[in-house]
Amino acid sequence: MERLWNDVRHAVRALRQSPGFTLVAVLTVALGVGANAAMFTVADAVLLKPLPYGDPGGLAMVWSRWVDFPDKTWVSASEHRLYREQSKSFEDLAAFANSSLTILSGEGEPERVAAAFVTPNLLSVLGVPPAHGRGFRAGEEVAGNDRVILLSDALWHRRFGGDPKVVGSTVQVGGTPYEVVGILPPGLRLPLQFAGDAAELWVPLPPDPSADGPFPRKGGNHGWYAVGRLAPGATAATAQADLDTLIAALAAEGVYPPAMQFAPVVVPVAEQVTGAVRPALLVLLGAVGFVLLIACVNVASLLLARGEAREREIAVRAAIGASRRDLLRQLLAENLLLAALGGIAGLWLAGGALDLLAHFSSEGAGVPRLAEAAVGGRALLFTLAVTLLTGLLFGLAPALRISRPDLQGSLKEGGRGSGPGLGRQGLRRGLVIAEVALAVVLVTGAGLVLQSVWRLLRVDAGISGEEQVLTMRLTAPSDAYPEVGDVAEVYRGLLARVRSLPGVEAAGAGRALPLTGDLGDWGLDVEGFQPPADDNPRGDWQIVTPGYFEALGIPVRRGRAFTERDRGEAPRVALVNETMARAYWPNGDAVGGRLRTRSPGDPWMTVVGVVADVRHSGLTGELRKIWYRPQAQMPADGLNPRAMSLAVRARSGVDPLRLAAPVRDLVRAANAAMPVAEVRTMAEIRGTAMARERFTLLLLISFGALALLLAAIGIYGVLAYWVARRTHEIGVRLAIGARRRDVLGHVVGQALTLTAAGLAIGLAGAVALGRTLRSLLFDVAPADPWTLAAVAVLLGGVALLAGFLPARRAASLDPLSALRAE
Repeated sequence: MERLWNDVRHAVRALRQSPGFTLVAVLTVALGVGANAAMFTVADAVLLKPLPYGDPGGLAMVWSRWVDFPDKTWVSASEHRLYREQSKSFEDLAAFANSSLTILSGEGEPERVAAAFVTPNLLSVLGVPPAHGRGFRAGEEVAGNDRVILLSDALWHRRFGGDPKVVGSTVQVGGTPYEVVGILPPGLRLPLQFAGDAAELWVPLPPDPSADGPFPRKGGNHGWYAVGRLAPGATAATAQADLDTLIAALAAEGVYPPAMQFAPVVVPVAEQVTGAVRPALLVLLGAVGFVLLIACVNVASLLLARGEAREREIAVRAAIGASRRDLLRQLLAENLLLAALGGIAGLWLAGGALDLLAHFSSEGAGVPRLAEAAVGGRALLFTLAVTLLTGLLFGLAPALRISRPDLQGSLKEGGRGSGPGLGRQGLRRGLVIAEVALAVVLVTGAGLVLQSVWRLLRVDAGISGEEQVLTMRLTAPSDAYPEVGDVAEVYRGLLARVRSLPGVEAAGAGRALPLTGDLGDWGLDVEGFQPPADDNPRGDWQIVTPGYFEALGIPVRRGRAFTERDRGEAPRVALVNETMARAYWPNGDAVGGRLRTRSPGDPWMTVVGVVADVRHSGLTGELRKIWYRPQAQMPADGLNPRAMSLAVRARSGVDPLRLAAPVRDLVRAANAAMPVAEVRTMAEIRGTAMARERFTLLLLISFGALALLLAAIGIYGVLAYWVARRTHEIGVRLAIGARRRDVLGHVVGQALTLTAAGLAIGLAGAVALGRTLRSLLFDVAPADPWTLAAVAVLLGGVALLAGFLPARRAASLDPLSALRAE
């Protein structure tokens, strides 16, 4: 122990004698360790931390898939009942549907909050008891017994101050009294809500009457999410086979036509939550590992340079009796002390990086559980392990080399020597080549993702002037507007007043805004269109008001948009998008054509216009067939959504956010109980649609920039040390007539030689990396030649800059002074 303490004291003294070296080495280690600690903390929160359910590994989501929805979509009530009652692989199966409701009780103004309609067994399926009170009971989904709710912990504290007496009390929700029967545990989210807003109200899911009769053709209306608890011994694979058998039997009976290609899809809940971001996080973990390797290579190079400068000191210690073991132990003590200091600083840097990532989480980065990332016990253990590993990685090779000194050469008066060039620095050259190669791989990855994001920015979402459009979500309360006709009138009057505000160019409202999610489809009859056997036309349905297309800048390609004349007593009209027009009408000329929904007795609607395609399911989602109805005609059909999204286009030069307050005042004047939510511009909505890609890009660019900086330091360090060690040789060359530009070119050439070797290795690795990035790229080839060429030019420029400073120093040496110094 005394020997160890002496080694530590000597290490502290040695590092204090070289403050510049110590500062650079500690900072380099801190950057590498800090980046790794931050990324591990994120990966731990997102991928490794158990989901807040009982035995989360035993949970699976059930989806549906067919021709019109080749990925996956909802299940129907009949399918939910079939799977729950006849599947042997599920112990129990619950269902839920996302919505939003207006809460009027508690502190503050009326508030529109995310809600979930759930089957009474959902909590038991998830394996989570309520924190206070009870969960829903069987039978409480039936009309007359369904005026019960569960509050989230966040809503309970925000609006009711965490008062336990709320349980058992009555709360006004949408103008209807509900009894609060329980409070959900803190942090509980449904499987689809980890990357967005969690439902703050749970309400019993009303049963679908179609599930009680004969199994409906094509399964019926698909609008529920299903999550199940697997039976003991069952897996997602066995559950998939089980449900496939059930559906195959129905398909054989003709319930599911062959052309529909219907199939159930079973996905483990953990994969459902993290599957979309897992590839990006694994790539980022690999990238940050490269940063740590580059940092280790850099510090190893610094230690080699410092060791060569200490040759005489090491030789003297060996000459007076220090064994190689003693020297090795002392050098490793210095290295581990450097690593420890770097680890402490790195942990501090990791905390700052996590604060930055928390900002991204608040802006909706699309990464599930990112807000939960915080330095904890596992992160500390990881940082300790990485710090020790780093100390060994960068310290072992230099320590082994330095601990075997050349006593005769080192103890001579001229022991510094003046070798012919960089040849004797083979290890240091190899280290620099390695870090350049690693930097090439990282910068190429960042470049590919940067190109992908750039192309996403150029994707036409069907909207023009997004930065001038203000949006907000409104809901007409049912107690104030009990009839569906009243809902249409309140929006018509409100929009007329909004259009009269100074600075407003156009205003309208729609059931949902572009880029905010799926609309849901509806089976249709299209006059004159002959569908294939066992199939029928369909399209995603949208309800809008006059002014909607003008406010969002959606062009009308043929015919006209909706006007105030398209009221309930007027002939039924519809608009279709270009994709739907091309699918069901010759040459896409749909104006004058007719369509109707397949519900019995539904009237025909005349298509009066064709509008440009608009993306609703993200920027990379497929362009879907969409048909539009005017809101004012929906009451006559008995359907009118109370929640609508307002779109207000500001005139040129007017900040749209400045219109938020006057529009809100008009809403309050219309009805003080009408909540206003989700106030943002369309540009912000587009940014949210790209949040996950921007998150990945930010980190990859950060790691790439860090790699470039460390590579530049490595090249500079090798050349600066070489110039310092070869001062005598350079002085002699200059004295016998060498031109200064030749010296300058020679040193810069050494930098380019090192860089070229690193580029050759790194570009091969970058091509391999591109294949792993394939799932993260949009419209960019994994081995994009322009990106590879740009990286080569960038690294060449960095090498020139890093090599120029020591080259200029060498070329400006005074021969007499250089020779006199020797």
